[in-house]
Amino acid sequence: MYRITTPLGVVECDTIEELEALMNRQRQSDSTQDWEHFRPFARLTEGAVRDARRRVATGETMTSVARSLGVHTSTVSRAVNGSTWGWLQ
Repeated sequence: MYRITTPLGVVECDTIEELEALMNRQRQSDSTQDWEHFRPFARLTEGAVRDARRRVATGETMTSVARSLGVHTSTVSRAVNGSTWGWLQ
């Protein structure tokens, strides 16, 4: 069972394929931009990315930030440098 939180609420699906089909149908019918940056399998949340960027900017190492968030250093590096999460200010 897969359970994720979407801009429209909690969605439960039995398979990945069912989840992808639901997301595709919703994207096609939704006129808002809420789905533009929706990533159900992202390792970090928007708040974690903002926190990581702030901590690195104040001198904390990316390795230390990554350990505290439970992700690989490269995940933090990409988020901080904007190659992922680049749309987030």
